[in-house]
Amino acid sequence: MIPLISFHAPPAPSLFLFSPSPSVFPPLPRLKSSPLLHHFAVHSAPTISSAQFSADQPAQPRTLFPGGYKRPEIKVPSIVLQLRPEEVLSGGDDTLDLIDRAVSRWVGIVVLDAGDGSGKTLYEAACLLKSVVRDRAYLLIAERVDIASAVNASGVVVSDQGLPAIVARSMMMDSQSESVLLPLVAKIVQTPKSAVEAASFEGADFLILSSSSVETFDPEVNSEFQSVKIPIFVAYGMAGSLLVNSRPSGYVMSLEDLRLVTVSDDSFSQLFQPEQKAQNEFEQYHRHDKRLDDVNGKDAVAGFVRLEYKEKQLIGKEKSLLLEAIDIIKKAVPMMEEISLLVDAVSQIDEPFLLAIVVIVC
Repeated sequence: MIPLISFHAPPAPSLFLFSPSPSVFPPLPRLKSSPLLHHFAVHSAPTISSAQFSADQPAQPRTLFPGGYKRPEIKVPSIVLQLRPEEVLSGGDDTLDLIDRAVSRWVGIVVLDAGDGSGKTLYEAACLLKSVVRDRAYLLIAERVDIASAVNASGVVVSDQGLPAIVARSMMMDSQSESVLLPLVAKIVQTPKSAVEAASFEGADFLILSSSSVETFDPEVNSEFQSVKIPIFVAYGMAGSLLVNSRPSGYVMSLEDLRLVTVSDDSFSQLFQPEQKAQNEFEQYHRHDKRLDDVNGKDAVAGFVRLEYKEKQLIGKEKSLLLEAIDIIKKAVPMMEEISLLVDAVSQIDEPFLLAIVVIVC
């Protein structure tokens, strides 16, 4: 038998000359060999800034209205109340109460003239007047776009010697970028030519005729004036001479005129007496000569069909057709979110502006 030879390595020399006490030097934990680690280079994806992300995404519309804005509606017939800053500031509570009553019942537009005072006076008068008018009528400042923007007015009134209507509107829109309503711009005109230019090319919302040249605005005298299709307001003093032929949309009244007219509550109804008289004559003629066209099934009066009746028929047909279209779209594409816009438009189809939009879209 071959003996096995074992080799023993000598013990490692101790670093301590004495054996340490376990209470003083606790035993060290046994170190384990760390596993091999492989390091790989990691390249992070490039960060996309919010500006770049928003630029790639299509811009969301501001509102449901076409173009992001809504054009204010001017109700006619109406009264335009023209005030001076000193009347508002120095008139006292009686003047403010009169303005408050007029706005709540008859006045649809309030115009504050710039006058000869300072900008501070005009600004203070505009702030006080806005607190009285609130949202019951449109507040316009004459000639001063800066004051109108500062008090957040509804718009401005410009003259032939002032800014063009399109420039005034652009300045108002820049200062009221968060507003949904477009600013109103009215223009004071002195000739039929300037009236046509303001309505057709400058984009004025309504016109105020100058009292110095009332005869030139008679449609029977000047045929050029017949092409103006926006509301026209005339001074209260010249109402009688223009009312029969031109049929203005309303009157421009001063505070003195307002005091005289409001002596009786029935006085304002007499302002539009020629229109009311013509309507009464038409209704009387309609009662005596009304006949039914059995062939076409239409109400006729001496060969004419009432415009209001035709409008109601058209709106009724459009609404029924659109409701059928909505049902078909909901069945065909039930997840289509844009159908809510059409439903909202049909619910307000009585407004002529929305009616035109719905007809174009469909």
